[in-house]
Amino acid sequence: MELTRIEFLEESLRSDPNSAFLRYALAMEFMNAGRGEEAWTQFEHLLAHHPDYAATYYQAGKFLAALDGAASAPTAPLRPSFAELNCRDAFPERAASFTEAQQRVFELLVTGLPNKLIAYEIGVSEATVKAHVSAVLRKLRVRSRAQAIALSSAFERDRNGRAAAAL
Repeated sequence: MELTRIEFLEESLRSDPNSAFLRYALAMEFMNAGRGEEAWTQFEHLLAHHPDYAATYYQAGKFLAALDGAASAPTAPLRPSFAELNCRDAFPERAASFTEAQQRVFELLVTGLPNKLIAYEIGVSEATVKAHVSAVLRKLRVRSRAQAIALSSAFERDRNGRAAAAL
């Protein structure tokens, strides 16, 4: 009998439980199958044990935004994140100081793309992208790409929450 993708990933994770890639793939498969609670469990594990796995922040944020108050929302309380502790209210002011090139790099960075693919997308060298990423991190006052994504996501969640409350 042939294994489903989810069964294959679960079996693979049993043999390599520390693989961020396998756990992320399993979370994505759960999302695609409409199994939100199981997807969220995998995202929480990734956030706790692999905080620099940047794509997790993006996909977990998309997942939560899609739920947006739906009955299937995760029931576990969300811990205050780095972004909330790093003054998400200052994000717009800090991001406003980006140059046009830094803004383009940041927009691709938050999708989880590596420098090489960002460079390809905008037609510059990888060294140029690295310089822009360093400038973005410095301006946001964060130490890693993952923290920049978390800060941006927290700001967007907060902004979307305020907009919904105003309606």
